[in-house]
Amino acid sequence: MRYIFFIIYLFVVGLHLKDSFYDDKKARNRTKPFLMITLILYYVFSMHTMDYLLLFALIAFWLGDLLLIPKGNKWFILGGISFLIGHIYLVFVYMRRINFQNINVFVVLMIALLYFYISKRIITSIKKNISNKMYIGMLVYLICNGLMNIFAFLQYFSNWHYAELIALIGAILFFMSDCALFLVRYHSDKNIIYKRHFTVMFLYTLSILLITQSIILLTP
Repeated sequence: MRYIFFIIYLFVVGLHLKDSFYDDKKARNRTKPFLMITLILYYVFSMHTMDYLLLFALIAFWLGDLLLIPKGNKWFILGGISFLIGHIYLVFVYMRRINFQNINVFVVLMIALLYFYISKRIITSIKKNISNKMYIGMLVYLICNGLMNIFAFLQYFSNWHYAELIALIGAILFFMSDCALFLVRYHSDKNIIYKRHFTVMFLYTLSILLITQSIILLTP
């Protein structure tokens, strides 16, 4: 069954990316609710021992997808909150595999400063098009996504295993997807991101697949 749902996930992602490439909003909204559902089913049928923290993270991302479908800042904020909760769950997923005694604090600080700098630059570039509350909220969200990325780095630095590398690549792509989404939604230059929603969703669907697959590989 796991392979069936994996194939279904790839099929739904393919349809969604096609609709995103041609900027067909109605068709894109029809497939979006099924992206995470099929990935969740792939994960559930791949596991003998369920990692409920990851499962809750995937459910939070699915709810976030649904909340981002309607127009309006209210729905965008609610979707962002759901995604933020998902990132917090991923932090706890990674935390269990980190050996904090072997962590170079200076390296972690440099990574944290890099993510903060990028987050600040992205949100500052759209500041004139959003309210002060939105500015603060979106900055906090990107910082939380960056925190999830830092813990993915720490997990990899603790084990140097290819599965942790897959999770790290997925985390980086997730951060890139969210940065692209904010620019697509609120930047004055509507063409600043190539093919707009296609790029956002390509990065997002690949990132969450890699993160999920890494946990499947790491779970006995």
